[in-house]
Amino acid sequence: MLINPKVYLIGLLVVALVWAFNQLSAAGKIAKNKIIIDFVNKLTDEELIKNQIKSEQLIEIRWQLSQNGNSYFTGTVRQAISIAISERLKFMKQESKITMTEIDGMKGVEFELYLKSFFEGKGFQVKLTKGSGDHGVDLILNQGGRKIAMQAKRYSPNHGVGNSAIQEVFSGKEFYDCNEGCVITTTHFTNQAMVLANKVGIRLIDRQGIINMVEKKYLHSLRNLTF
Repeated sequence: MLINPKVYLIGLLVVALVWAFNQLSAAGKIAKNKIIIDFVNKLTDEELIKNQIKSEQLIEIRWQLSQNGNSYFTGTVRQAISIAISERLKFMKQESKITMTEIDGMKGVEFELYLKSFFEGKGFQVKLTKGSGDHGVDLILNQGGRKIAMQAKRYSPNHGVGNSAIQEVFSGKEFYDCNEGCVITTTHFTNQAMVLANKVGIRLIDRQGIINMVEKKYLHSLRNLTF
């Protein structure tokens, strides 16, 4: 008896969907395993934020889990770690009421995480890039039809941001297929940087802009920020 090709394809699709659902469900349960939690708790802030897991670490975690009589696909274990990292980052999020002094005390990766939390609170979908080889872009913001490549510079107040940051994010904007580019810094921009940014259409948020953000003068979205 011949099987109708359409019925066969639908059957395969159903099997694939059931399998994917089961793997996602399994990953959610594994994410609560002490082995996974202990591993995630030992990751550095940068590893957490960038979700950087080495293949050898993944193999080791999978082996440890198998010692309890459980065997999981590598992809399922990786997904479980990502879920655990996501929960850890939620716990680490900065309080919404934060001072400029606290921002000045952040490390670079902590500043990126704060910005991610802040703009997510304004309705953006925010993705952190992978760090090395990020093409001058630290965060990618999406809202409606807007896709913004953002570079974050956590510098001391007397360290001005120059032309290189503008050039990097302009290039990164093209690489990530964004329609806007932005540099945000805890300090100020040099005159040359401001001239170049205006020339190539890169938006700038300086220290005063961040203070305005912190004091909630801009309540809705990046569109309301003054550049």
